[in-house]
Amino acid sequence: MLSKLKTRLRALLRKSEMERELDEEMRHHIERQTEQNIRLGMTPEEARYAARKAFGGLNAIVVDEEFARRYWPNEDPIGQRVRLPWGPRGENPVLTVIGVVGRVKLVSCAASV
Repeated sequence: MLSKLKTRLRALLRKSEMERELDEEMRHHIERQTEQNIRLGMTPEEARYAARKAFGGLNAIVVDEEFARRYWPNEDPIGQRVRLPWGPRGENPVLTVIGVVGRVKLVSCAASV
């Protein structure tokens, strides 16, 4: 039983390491593309937006405190990834948590209480 636990823990740690390496590589490519866009005459904001768009954009999500506590107790939720159970054409998009808000009751897309 202990060896199974060790194996699972190693797999989780390697996955995190692999994700960090991929994130770092993606950031590197986006930074290089941003620099090139600036040399082409774009403002820094335009250049970064265009670079992210060229690499598929950033799928981001803001979660509430309850969600964050449930799925990442005692961890920082920023940067964690969430796979949605729905999406276009049966895809399940993976989103990166970029923010946490308090409890919010949504009334409409334009207002909340």
